[in-house]
Amino acid sequence: MTQKSLIFAAAVAGLAVLGSGAASTSEDTDGTRDAPLRCEIVAENARGMMRLQGLVHADRDVDGRYRLTVTSASRSGSTNISQGGNFSASEKQPATLGKVMLSLNDVYDVELEVKANGKSFGCSERFANRV
Repeated sequence: MTQKSLIFAAAVAGLAVLGSGAASTSEDTDGTRDAPLRCEIVAENARGMMRLQGLVHADRDVDGRYRLTVTSASRSGSTNISQGGNFSASEKQPATLGKVMLSLNDVYDVELEVKANGKSFGCSERFANRV
């Protein structure tokens, strides 16, 4: 699993069991887990498919914009997905920033870019045949 920061990236580590599937999240490699704004990419097994979604966590109410991109290339074809728009998050309610359903049999590079409070940050993750 690779993790790289875009700009002062924030990512959260964890592995949780949800129903019949597992969820994996990005790792906090730069010590920003407690930053006022932080992002996370979550992958879940959803009935034989991979559900990917971006999340942003905030210590206070915040509005901003995001871009979630998912790319892959394999013998069976390629994937190039881009979702974006406005979001609102609060201390009590993280914001879901895009959601996609994909095959479990490919390698996906996922990037989440977030702009809020005059700052840009993001997180990225590679998901390879796992959830």
